[in-house]
Amino acid sequence: MTPVVLGLLCALIVAIAAAFYFWVLRRRQDESIEGVRSLNAMRWREFAGVVLEMMLRRGYLAAEAHPLGSGDQSDILLKRDGVLYVLSCKHGSAYRLGAQAVDELANALRMNDAAGGLLVTPGVFAPDAYPHAKPQRIELIDGKAIWPEAAPLMSEAVQSQVRNYAAARAKRGLGLGLAAALVAGIAVALLVPRAGDNEAPAVAAETAAPAPSAAKAESSPSPAAPVSAAIPTAEQSEQRRSDVAGAIAALPGVERAIWSTQSTLALDIGNERPDLWKGVCGILDRYEELRATRVQINPPPGSGAPVRFRQCHTY
Repeated sequence: MTPVVLGLLCALIVAIAAAFYFWVLRRRQDESIEGVRSLNAMRWREFAGVVLEMMLRRGYLAAEAHPLGSGDQSDILLKRDGVLYVLSCKHGSAYRLGAQAVDELANALRMNDAAGGLLVTPGVFAPDAYPHAKPQRIELIDGKAIWPEAAPLMSEAVQSQVRNYAAARAKRGLGLGLAAALVAGIAVALLVPRAGDNEAPAVAAETAAPAPSAAKAESSPSPAAPVSAAIPTAEQSEQRRSDVAGAIAALPGVERAIWSTQSTLALDIGNERPDLWKGVCGILDRYEELRATRVQINPPPGSGAPVRFRQCHTY
């Protein structure tokens, strides 16, 4: 798989993940947050009216003719299947209701001989509220739980405002996500190496630290006086490469010598003799322009030895 394809695939994955997070998960969260803000902006009677309508949809009935009364009271009596319940609405985003609020509703249950209660707030409940609520048959409903049920009861203007707010934030987040996807794709395409870029430069390792036992045998001989330092013509260079290939092919242990590129001489070795490299360098040193030739040493077939690359001179 080419680096470009990998980059496109990476960008696509990041873009899909960003779209799912911002347009699905995060948008729902933002709708809930903005919806709760709209509930907090109401007066108590408006908020309690929405909550009461939620309870009516759950199957509860108002136990009084005017359940909301005339003041800002918080307890409303409900009935379901002939059993009495108490609904307590605590309005305001600053509310963080704890065990004390639960105990107050529990007292109201006992005073009204009610079977259970519901404590509702657009705020949040403290962790200690939940252990107190369950044994006293009180259901706790906070801001996150209210909005999914309250949303259909809000005016179309409020619902549209909430949706537009969440959609705008989702679009901004999605734009950032797509930009990140583009950057990730380009980075992968540029950083992943292309096939062939990592051509085995095993030479460096071999020439940098030769084995002690072979150090003397592998050392380059004193070069013969190079033929003419003048720049050869194209015909002369071609003839010299041909002469070098023929001379090296005649060395004991060399099966074939052929120029694979202008600067790389490939040798097929039948059996590598200790003095082979000395002979190769002696021939290459005859010509100044060929002294730094890259030599590819192909081992005998079936030997299991790796292909090696060497140079008599590295300049």
